[in-house]
Amino acid sequence: MAAGLSGCVRGTTQTSGPAPVASARLIAPNVRVPTLGPTRAAAGATGSPAANPAGLPSISSTGLPQILAIHLTPTVVSGGVTVYADVHTTPEVVAVTAIAGGVSLPVPRVATGEFAVSTTLPPLPPFAHGQYAVTFRAHDARGHMTQAAANVTVR
Repeated sequence: MAAGLSGCVRGTTQTSGPAPVASARLIAPNVRVPTLGPTRAAAGATGSPAANPAGLPSISSTGLPQILAIHLTPTVVSGGVTVYADVHTTPEVVAVTAIAGGVSLPVPRVATGEFAVSTTLPPLPPFAHGQYAVTFRAHDARGHMTQAAANVTVR
Protein backbone atom coordinates (compact mmCIF):
# COMPACT_ATOMS: atom_id res chain seq x y z
CA MET A 1 0.00 0.00 0.00
CA ALA A 2 1.06 3.64 -0.01
CA ALA A 3 3.42 5.47 2.25
CA GLY A 4 2.18 8.05 4.69
CA LEU A 5 -0.75 6.36 6.40
CA SER A 6 -2.46 8.63 8.88
CA GLY A 7 -2.67 8.39 12.68
CA CYS A 8 -5.30 6.45 14.55
CA VAL A 9 -8.35 6.85 16.73
CA ARG A 10 -9.76 4.00 18.79
CA GLY A 11 -13.36 3.23 17.94
CA THR A 12 -15.77 0.37 17.42
CA THR A 13 -17.01 -1.55 14.43
CA GLN A 14 -20.64 -1.07 13.50
CA THR A 15 -23.27 -3.71 12.78
CA SER A 16 -25.98 -1.26 11.80
CA GLY A 17 -25.86 2.24 10.28
CA PRO A 18 -22.48 3.88 9.64
CA ALA A 19 -20.97 5.96 12.41
CA PRO A 20 -18.32 8.33 11.03
CA VAL A 21 -15.17 8.65 13.10
CA ALA A 22 -12.96 11.67 13.59
CA SER A 23 -9.99 10.08 11.85
CA ALA A 24 -9.54 7.98 8.77
CA ARG A 25 -8.25 5.05 10.78
CA LEU A 26 -10.62 3.03 12.91
CA ILE A 27 -9.37 0.35 15.29
CA ALA A 28 -11.70 -1.90 17.22
CA PRO A 29 -11.25 -1.81 21.01
CA ASN A 30 -8.90 -4.34 22.58
CA VAL A 31 -7.17 -5.06 19.27
CA ARG A 32 -3.36 -5.12 19.30
CA VAL A 33 -1.99 -3.38 16.19
CA PRO A 34 1.66 -4.20 15.44
CA THR A 35 3.55 -1.95 13.05
CA LEU A 36 4.70 -3.46 9.75
CA GLY A 37 7.42 -1.04 8.77
CA PRO A 38 7.59 2.72 9.28
CA THR A 39 4.50 3.71 7.25
CA ARG A 40 2.11 0.78 7.36
CA ALA A 41 0.18 -0.94 10.14
CA ALA A 42 -1.93 -4.09 10.20
CA ALA A 43 -4.56 -5.21 12.64
CA GLY A 44 -3.49 -7.69 15.29
CA ALA A 45 -5.29 -10.33 17.22
CA THR A 46 -7.54 -10.01 20.19
CA GLY A 47 -6.25 -11.59 23.37
CA SER A 48 -2.72 -11.85 24.66
CA PRO A 49 0.37 -12.04 22.44
CA ALA A 50 1.15 -15.51 23.82
CA ALA A 51 -2.22 -16.81 22.59
CA ASN A 52 -1.42 -15.63 19.06
CA PRO A 53 2.32 -14.92 18.78
CA ALA A 54 2.13 -14.19 15.02
CA GLY A 55 -0.24 -11.25 15.65
CA LEU A 56 -2.71 -12.45 13.00
CA PRO A 57 -6.42 -11.69 13.18
CA SER A 58 -8.41 -14.41 14.86
CA ILE A 59 -11.94 -15.54 14.09
CA SER A 60 -14.34 -13.55 16.21
CA SER A 61 -15.84 -15.29 19.22
CA THR A 62 -19.28 -14.81 17.68
CA GLY A 63 -18.20 -16.19 14.30
CA LEU A 64 -19.54 -13.03 12.65
CA PRO A 65 -17.46 -10.83 10.35
CA GLN A 66 -15.71 -7.86 11.96
CA ILE A 67 -13.82 -4.88 10.61
CA LEU A 68 -10.76 -4.53 12.83
CA ALA A 69 -9.12 -1.46 11.24
CA ILE A 70 -9.53 0.97 8.37
CA HIS A 71 -6.55 2.89 6.97
CA LEU A 72 -7.62 5.67 4.58
CA THR A 73 -5.12 8.16 3.20
CA PRO A 74 -5.12 11.04 2.53
CA THR A 75 -8.04 12.30 4.58
CA VAL A 76 -8.22 15.65 2.77
CA VAL A 77 -8.68 15.19 -0.97
CA SER A 78 -9.43 17.05 -4.19
CA GLY A 79 -9.88 16.13 -7.83
CA GLY A 80 -6.89 14.24 -9.25
CA VAL A 81 -5.76 12.90 -5.85
CA THR A 82 -5.25 9.16 -5.43
CA VAL A 83 -6.92 7.76 -2.31
CA TYR A 84 -5.63 4.53 -0.72
CA ALA A 85 -7.60 2.27 1.61
CA ASP A 86 -6.59 -0.80 3.63
CA VAL A 87 -9.31 -2.67 5.50
CA HIS A 88 -8.30 -5.30 8.06
CA THR A 89 -10.95 -7.83 9.03
CA THR A 90 -11.42 -11.14 10.77
CA PRO A 91 -10.48 -14.09 8.51
CA GLU A 92 -14.06 -15.15 7.73
CA VAL A 93 -14.67 -11.97 5.67
CA VAL A 94 -14.75 -12.78 1.94
CA ALA A 95 -15.75 -9.39 0.45
CA VAL A 96 -15.46 -5.70 1.31
CA THR A 97 -17.13 -2.77 -0.45
CA ALA A 98 -16.42 0.96 -0.01
CA ILE A 99 -19.36 3.34 -0.42
CA ALA A 100 -19.05 7.14 -0.65
CA GLY A 101 -21.34 9.74 -2.18
CA GLY A 102 -23.61 7.06 -3.61
CA VAL A 103 -20.73 5.34 -5.42
CA SER A 104 -19.81 1.74 -4.54
CA LEU A 105 -16.31 0.36 -5.09
CA PRO A 106 -15.24 -3.25 -4.43
CA VAL A 107 -12.12 -3.53 -2.26
CA PRO A 108 -10.05 -6.49 -3.52
CA ARG A 109 -8.78 -9.12 -1.10
CA VAL A 110 -4.97 -9.15 -0.92
CA ALA A 111 -4.59 -11.69 1.91
CA THR A 112 -6.71 -13.40 4.53
CA GLY A 113 -8.34 -10.61 6.51
CA GLU A 114 -6.76 -7.84 4.41
CA PHE A 115 -8.39 -5.86 1.62
CA ALA A 116 -6.80 -2.94 -0.27
CA VAL A 117 -7.75 -0.51 -3.02
CA SER A 118 -6.63 2.77 -4.53
CA THR A 119 -8.57 5.11 -6.79
CA THR A 120 -7.89 8.49 -8.35
CA LEU A 121 -10.68 11.00 -7.90
CA PRO A 122 -12.06 12.75 -10.98
CA PRO A 123 -12.17 16.56 -11.18
CA LEU A 124 -14.62 17.73 -8.51
CA PRO A 125 -16.80 20.87 -8.74
CA PRO A 126 -16.78 23.36 -5.85
CA PHE A 127 -20.28 22.34 -4.71
CA ALA A 128 -18.90 18.85 -3.95
CA HIS A 129 -16.59 20.24 -1.26
CA GLY A 130 -17.33 19.10 2.28
CA GLN A 131 -16.99 16.16 4.62
CA TYR A 132 -18.13 12.68 3.60
CA ALA A 133 -18.31 9.34 5.36
CA VAL A 134 -16.73 6.46 3.47
CA THR A 135 -18.59 3.35 4.61
CA PHE A 136 -16.88 -0.03 4.38
CA ARG A 137 -19.12 -3.12 4.35
CA ALA A 138 -17.63 -6.54 5.08
CA HIS A 139 -19.46 -9.78 4.22
CA ASP A 140 -18.77 -13.39 5.11
CA ALA A 141 -19.68 -16.44 2.99
CA ARG A 142 -22.88 -17.00 5.00
CA GLY A 143 -24.24 -13.56 4.11
CA HIS A 144 -23.55 -11.81 7.43
CA MET A 145 -22.50 -8.18 7.10
CA THR A 146 -20.91 -5.53 9.28
CA GLN A 147 -19.87 -1.99 8.43
CA ALA A 148 -17.72 0.85 9.70
CA ALA A 149 -17.04 4.34 8.37
CA ALA A 150 -14.21 6.86 8.15
CA ASN A 151 -14.45 10.54 7.21
CA VAL A 152 -12.79 12.23 4.26
CA THR A 153 -12.85 15.95 3.48
CA VAL A 154 -13.15 17.15 -0.14
CA ARG A 155 -11.58 20.57 -0.87
